[in-house]
Amino acid sequence: MSLIESNYKPDLINCPYCIKITRPEKRTSTVNISVFKSYSTIYVCSECGKPLDRDYVERKNQINLFIGLVGLEGSGKTSLINDLIRLFVLLSKKNEGIFEDFYLLPGDDETSSIIFRDETNSEPPKNNVQDVYHFNVHHYFDIALASVWLYDASGEIFRESRSIISNAGYVAVCQDIYFVFNIADSGPNWSNQLKSLLDTYLIASNQIGNNLQANQNIKVILIKSERLLYNDDQKDFSQVLPQINNISDISSINYDEISNEIKNNLIKNGCESFCALIDRQFKTVQYYCLTDNKSHELGSELADPLIFLFKYSFF
Repeated sequence: MSLIESNYKPDLINCPYCIKITRPEKRTSTVNISVFKSYSTIYVCSECGKPLDRDYVERKNQINLFIGLVGLEGSGKTSLINDLIRLFVLLSKKNEGIFEDFYLLPGDDETSSIIFRDETNSEPPKNNVQDVYHFNVHHYFDIALASVWLYDASGEIFRESRSIISNAGYVAVCQDIYFVFNIADSGPNWSNQLKSLLDTYLIASNQIGNNLQANQNIKVILIKSERLLYNDDQKDFSQVLPQINNISDISSINYDEISNEIKNNLIKNGCESFCALIDRQFKTVQYYCLTDNKSHELGSELADPLIFLFKYSFF
């Protein structure tokens, strides 16, 4: 008999949907809580009524990762989520050599459509709405390594701190923040916009009471930025980042050196205060530079940084 069928009383948890602290309730229902399984008795959030993954409620030793995206409209947050999920699925196929011992099990229809039906959610969230993508990272010879929630919200929300607090409450519980910024499409004053976005986020986090230095890692992801960050007389980004062919290549590369090079080029482009402030405020900081190349081939300028993003987010 499973715990859900017994007199098991769940502990208090953060609902991954409404972000409130809740004690899950048991309800009899025919709702499918994943694409593969449905239960006559399910757990639901006592606050918002959303069905909750049974492993999330019952497995005390399971790693639960909450990753929130922060970025203005047009920055590429929604496309980044699609790229992350699709690339992991591609690289987890047998004989690909990167994550071949792992696979993703989607926890909702949105994630399933990206993985199985080859559909891309190209529409960003509407104003005052957040999107949640849920999947489990499994090892073929073990139980789930981690349960992952990716949160996205409309870019307009991040222009004011009060709007972040009201409509992107996920930032209060996320261990990782993907701070996404599109340099190429932000005009000549992009460095000021980058700093303004950070300031707004920090104001909201301070009002929420989030201890960023203790609880939150930030990954600064710069979209369409390689031409601005690297001059003609410098190495381009594909030369900075060695080609990745298998998992051993990842272990042999010191990504901190690559991250520091991106940071140094930001400083050269007028982002001194941004870099100094972000270093002081967060638990850890990493920088990623992605091009607008949509190829997912190994060794491509897009795929290689995302592979490291996987490593430092999920492994």
